[in-house]
Amino acid sequence: MPQIWMTYAELANLFSCTEVEARKLANKQRLDRTTGHDGESRVRLCPVGVAVFTEKVRAPNEALDRAIKDQHASYSEMQASLLQRARYYPWIG
Repeated sequence: MPQIWMTYAELANLFSCTEVEARKLANKQRLDRTTGHDGESRVRLCPVGVAVFTEKVRAPNEALDRAIKDQHASYSEMQASLLQRARYYPWIG
């Protein structure tokens, strides 16, 4: 099981609540706590929290999907252009 450590602000964002509610949740669940080198307090997510985090990360992202499709289309155009030029100029390779 991976360990995911989050600040209270990140935890609040994950569960769509306030930081105060995130602190209460961490206390109630008795989540492990540590202070990072940056001075921020972090809590380790429980298995349920890891599952929620994973689902949010894996959720579809329309903008990213569109950008990938656009890049693939550009690549296909460049590849076709290069193949066409290679027919006329075989030394291009």
